[in-house]
Amino acid sequence: MRGKHTGMWPNRREALWLTAASVLFGGLDLLVHGMSPPTTGWTGPHAALLLQLSVDVSLLFLARFPVQVASWALAVAVLMLVSEEFAPGLFTPVQPAAHTALPFATPAITTNLVRLTDRRRAFLLIGLLAVLGTRPWHPSWDITPLGVVNTVLPALAALYLHARRELLNSLRERAERAERE
Repeated sequence: MRGKHTGMWPNRREALWLTAASVLFGGLDLLVHGMSPPTTGWTGPHAALLLQLSVDVSLLFLARFPVQVASWALAVAVLMLVSEEFAPGLFTPVQPAAHTALPFATPAITTNLVRLTDRRRAFLLIGLLAVLGTRPWHPSWDITPLGVVNTVLPALAALYLHARRELLNSLRERAERAERE
């Protein structure tokens, strides 16, 4: 597994980035919650906000536990989807301000899954999130494109940037070797 380190974060830049992402997504969740009606189930009026914020806070642990954070986001997505399909108002508002089946922090999670874990595990979790986010059983112009943008596109961008960085490093190494010879 890539990304093994002993502290909570591998470096100060990573800690700053994850903290900023957590605050940014938390602010987005507060904004959307303020524009949405409250949840009406036995879970209370702020159930949707608490679920979203729990994923935002979990971003702080993303560098150390990427699979667990992604699994938590997946569990929250399942709760949101089950609520929306079978018990409207329980974990999501009946008329939400934003139609999404995924936590807003999903792009940060999928990007880091590709970067920090082995490809098989990353693709499995991203695939599950993509299926929940796109809802192929109920295709909709409101939800399906947003599901792809939140899951597949960040993962592809991370893969591209990783491949590009490896290519540049190998070209630099070749040039240095040729110069030495």
